[in-house]
Amino acid sequence: MKYRFKFNNAGYPLCIVEAPHDLFGQFLSFEIVPTRIKEIELAIEKFKSTDNMEVEVERDDAVLTIFPNGEVDLDMWAEDEEARDSKKITISDFEKVFFDWKNFLENKWEGYERCK
Repeated sequence: MKYRFKFNNAGYPLCIVEAPHDLFGQFLSFEIVPTRIKEIELAIEKFKSTDNMEVEVERDDAVLTIFPNGEVDLDMWAEDEEARDSKKITISDFEKVFFDWKNFLENKWEGYERCK
């Protein structure tokens, strides 16, 4: 899985993940607040510490589910609630992009500390 991080013209961080996993990049690009990052981190820890129990992280427009088999499913809805997109990756691929994203926010984006 290929991905990169950059800043848009307004100075906000973007997570860009190449297809077919691009939906995960869109999801993480909205996960820039430390409390939301911590919630995902705790979900990963819970998954690992509970014999791989199913764990969900819910947002208004998305649900991230870590399944017992190590598959991560992301369902996202558009504003009209009719349009839905769903993608799957392995927990190891998700962890890699997620923790790299967290590191990028903590070390490269000045706004991260202001969000606390």
